[in-house]
Amino acid sequence: MLPLHLKEVIALASSTSQTAKKMKQLLQCCNQVALAAFNEKAYLIQVLLDTSKLQIELLPPTTEGNESNPPGSNKNPIQAVAIEAEQENSQILWCAVSRLDKTLALYRVNLGEDKVCTSTVSPNLVHILKKRIGCMTFARIPAPPVTKKFDQPHSSLVILGGDFVGDAWAFNVTGKKRETRFLLGHTASMLTGIKASIYALLTSDRDEKIRVSSFPQTVVVNGFLLGHEAYVSSIDIAEASPICVSCSGGDRTVRIWDYERLAALSKWSENRKLESNDKDQDEIKTPARVAIDKNARYVAVIYDQCKTMHILRITDEKSLRLSQVIECSDQVLSVEFCMDDKLLVSMKDPSYIQAYATNNSTTEVQFQPTEFSGLVALRRAAEEASIIISDSALEKDKHGMPTLQKITESRTTTPLELQQWNNPDRVNVAKERNKRHQKRRKLAGKS
Repeated sequence: MLPLHLKEVIALASSTSQTAKKMKQLLQCCNQVALAAFNEKAYLIQVLLDTSKLQIELLPPTTEGNESNPPGSNKNPIQAVAIEAEQENSQILWCAVSRLDKTLALYRVNLGEDKVCTSTVSPNLVHILKKRIGCMTFARIPAPPVTKKFDQPHSSLVILGGDFVGDAWAFNVTGKKRETRFLLGHTASMLTGIKASIYALLTSDRDEKIRVSSFPQTVVVNGFLLGHEAYVSSIDIAEASPICVSCSGGDRTVRIWDYERLAALSKWSENRKLESNDKDQDEIKTPARVAIDKNARYVAVIYDQCKTMHILRITDEKSLRLSQVIECSDQVLSVEFCMDDKLLVSMKDPSYIQAYATNNSTTEVQFQPTEFSGLVALRRAAEEASIIISDSALEKDKHGMPTLQKITESRTTTPLELQQWNNPDRVNVAKERNKRHQKRRKLAGKS
């Protein structure tokens, strides 16, 4: 007999008309620019009130795998996106988009080139992958020591990806030749998050742990962030401090860590009761994504197949406290801080995307909905393309359960205490059997 919460999840999944098939990373931000994915389409928008360039569409690569799929067929949806600015020029952006057909497309976008409202960009380089990439991040490889007096050290930009068999890879961004490097592997069958700081690489998996490795020497394992009791569904790090935030869809907790000291700082969970038909019923909320701002002051938490978003405040004592509850207009899929005072949320159609900005007029900082020209243009483009968004960012099985959830199975109907491997007498039986075998071999040798 299934537990109550399993019954409710299965019933909820069966009632939805469209179930997500993939775990996706649909939104990434870099300073004042955001990269949003809506099924097969990827758009770049500037998070400013007034801008001459409202939106840029990143065109999919032309390969044999997607030539036969007409636009809008949803047969080659985007799995993950990432964005990073060039170190020498903040107006030049590098974008990465991975798709279901196991392609990783890289785009170089110069925001200062032209002054048109909309434009399209084709990929500069396309990597053909062995496995699907479900999470990505850009990273910089530190420059080697300067050997000559007038040498200028430059770090190398690479894109890091975690695939669905538990491996992390590095791919080159520039150049015509594709270069791939294996970084590390997890014993789990899926990586759920990958984040890189200057000297550390954090990877999370479905086995309840977050691995902290040295970077770029990823063979050096600094340690693990242990504490979750089920799969880790999302991680994020703050740029200005060694703070990591994570959430687990299995144990339904949100935790913050100091990944330099490998120390757990605080955890938070949302447990409420709903009254339905004069009976108390647990409200199931599975944390799907978390985001932390640059200075590690706020954490945004969204839930699978839910319109609610929680804003948590990180106190001076490094504890998590609920600051605000936001009810979005549609089911939330991804969340990202684009600046310290702005928050972007991607949602199911017809809302698609919404921005929130802080309102400092009150004693307690609150995030309020806000609009800007690029956001309105992006929403209009999605409506004109009639894009239908899945109602979840987590991969589900045929019963509606997240595939990240590992359910213990039994391959026999024999009671546990009667199973052969649990019988303590098996050791004595094996010893007697070996004695008989040795005795027969000795007799055979004498004859």
